[in-house]
Amino acid sequence: MHGCFNSEAMQVLKEREVILFPDLKATDEWRQRLPILETICRRVTCSDLLENFGGHMYAAGLTMRPENVEEFTRRFNAYVEENIDPQMLMPQVDIDSELLFSDITPAFRKDLNRFQPFGPGNTAPVFATYGVSNHGDAKLVGVECEHLRMDLIQRQKPNTKIQSIAFQQPTHYEWVRSGRPIDVCYQIVENHYRGTVTTQLRIKDIKPVMNR
Repeated sequence: MHGCFNSEAMQVLKEREVILFPDLKATDEWRQRLPILETICRRVTCSDLLENFGGHMYAAGLTMRPENVEEFTRRFNAYVEENIDPQMLMPQVDIDSELLFSDITPAFRKDLNRFQPFGPGNTAPVFATYGVSNHGDAKLVGVECEHLRMDLIQRQKPNTKIQSIAFQQPTHYEWVRSGRPIDVCYQIVENHYRGTVTTQLRIKDIKPVMNR
């Protein structure tokens, strides 16, 4: 029996039994919660139940005999219940800098691209912009309407509208669609579509603005 933390890894485990703990559908969510999961896996004593295990900071996998699953689950859950505060399980996003939409110019994007390639050890910077709103037709897209696509504008001269996509974040659709203000954190990417290249914000998190 094989197990994995990242549900995307199920694609390479076809026709095998898979243990998921937890079943994080989005890689971004997995990375946000990874520090606490890494702590659990280092401290909980389960190595005697595993045939093989390994990984790195972005993925972890294991091989286990079916008869050990029940005991592994018991030990894992017992450690979590005794040592993990619920607040520690809240996903976190590290923000590198606050940014105005008007700052996202061709010159800025050119400078940003000089830091590529991005990846482990050189992650793409995450920016935050406050008090933006949808200006257009926000839509839920994807097979299960699990992604939120929108055109965001910061009502500050010059008014700058930027296409944005929030993967696996349909929760705030109605709020965003109404045009009410939100705070967002994001990475800046290039969207290539039918020969046209445009700037796009890959939204990491959305926070509705209640009172400001």
